Amino acid sequence: ENNMLTIVIVLQVVANIARIFVGESSPGSLGFIRWSDILAIVDIVCCALVLFPIIWSIHKLKNTLAEAQAEERGAVLDPVVRGDQAEKGEEDNASEGHDIGGW
Repeated sequence: ENNMLTIVIVLQVVANIARIFVGESSPGSLGFIRWSDILAIVDIVCCALVLFPIIWSIHKLKNTLAEAQAEERGAVLDPVVRGDQAEKGEEDNASEGHDIGGW
């Protein structure tokens, strides 16, 4: 990601500098219109390429957070479930006539 961002930002700077040079040329020439359009498209593509990794990272962070919260909820509920099952086991033993506390 970092290498891609570095390359895209450098390309965007070069494209914007080239737009300045093209802007100084004569507006009536065919090269002016063509290069002006090409450099505008390059600038838009570079902006999209910079935003893509940022949006992807946000998406991955949201997924990781959701998984962590689900695991945390499972860890909190797990002792509660175990405690309920242990109490049920004692109640079942008591209802069957087994004396847990002594003779």
